[in-house]
Amino acid sequence: MTASTPHLTRASWLTDADELPHIAGEVENWSENYLTYVWSPANQAGIYFHLCRHPGEPARWDEIMFVALPDGRWLVSKSVSPQREWPGVSVNGVEWTCDVPYQTWTKRFRGGAQLVSREQLASGPLPDGQQVAVDIELTCEACCHPYDCGSE
Repeated sequence: MTASTPHLTRASWLTDADELPHIAGEVENWSENYLTYVWSPANQAGIYFHLCRHPGEPARWDEIMFVALPDGRWLVSKSVSPQREWPGVSVNGVEWTCDVPYQTWTKRFRGGAQLVSREQLASGPLPDGQQVAVDIELTCEACCHPYDCGSE
């Protein structure tokens, strides 16, 4: 899916480097998160990615991916790993590249996921199970400027 993105402005204090993962400072329980959610009404399918650094252990990232399929089934994946060297975010099956800061990212997932029913997903924690290969690539374009906490 491609849509044109209007010229986006950002707070003057934000730099290109602020769009990428940060180096943890001395702040106790510091963490950072990346979240992407995509829904296609025409296809009745959606994708949810969430990446989060472990508070107190910033070298480890928690990765969660859900894909809602039109037939009511879901592809689900969860892992924990350190970030790999990458010009963006790269954890286990995830490789996210910032193409244009605050405007465009390319987000990929190449890995395994369990294919489960809505009922399995709703019944509680999933036991380990058979995995299927998943290969997703999205180009995400910003629809508005980043929230700047009212500084400008």
